[in-house]
Amino acid sequence: MLHHMKLREAPFKKIKNGSKTIELRLNDEKRQKVQVGDFIEFSLIDNPKEKIQTRVTALHRFDRFQELYATLPKEKLGYTPSDTPSSDHMNAYYSNEEQERYGVIGIEIEVINMIEYKIAARTDIQELTRLRIEYMKEAFNGITNEENLRLNENLPAYFDKHLGKNCVAFIAKEKNCVISCALLIIIEKPYSPVLKTGIVGEVTGVYTEPNYRNKGIATKLMSNMVEYAKDHNMDRIDLDASADGLHVYRKVGFIETDSPYVSMRIKL
Repeated sequence: MLHHMKLREAPFKKIKNGSKTIELRLNDEKRQKVQVGDFIEFSLIDNPKEKIQTRVTALHRFDRFQELYATLPKEKLGYTPSDTPSSDHMNAYYSNEEQERYGVIGIEIEVINMIEYKIAARTDIQELTRLRIEYMKEAFNGITNEENLRLNENLPAYFDKHLGKNCVAFIAKEKNCVISCALLIIIEKPYSPVLKTGIVGEVTGVYTEPNYRNKGIATKLMSNMVEYAKDHNMDRIDLDASADGLHVYRKVGFIETDSPYVSMRIKL
């Protein structure tokens, strides 16, 4: 699960450079949802665009900050060896009544590589192919060796021909690996009263690596796709939603269609 928290400049810099590895908070309703293994994205209060992504490695719960300060290593709290830590530093933010009601928590974290959101380039074709095959394996409960061979032969050729033209791939990357992808296939149709530009999009291949799911990554990709479509004067985006993905698409504004027409298909 992905959580969002704000920080002032001093603790933000310390977490970023690794000199502070435990963030102190009141253990209120929001913090009670945090679990080991979750992700926390810290943003700088004075510059919300500056962010740090972290992973929760341990949780330390106490009744009061006085107990917390007496137990946890001061270096992990962001103090230097010559500093004299005092729980008064936190008591200034949280009253005794609040501490008594909720208790307090030290959230131990590690900084992780930033996830980069972008539109795929030709240099990403190999990773797009890999992720597309992983999507196929999951969608069809596995594929044969022959199918895997054909996918590896045909997908790079498809992306080489269409990527950046009538296929736009929205991706999330950690280091040099694509961890999530959503493909937008662009189709131009004749003008009609409901199609002012005639340009519509069709979503396919929305897939996130299992270890990165439920962290808001696919939602971010789909939000980026919607903004792209608006910027390029597209009339609409269509998709077929799985049960697992339905909440993601609703979150970014997709709604179920109510059509008098019956969707049909012929296999050739």
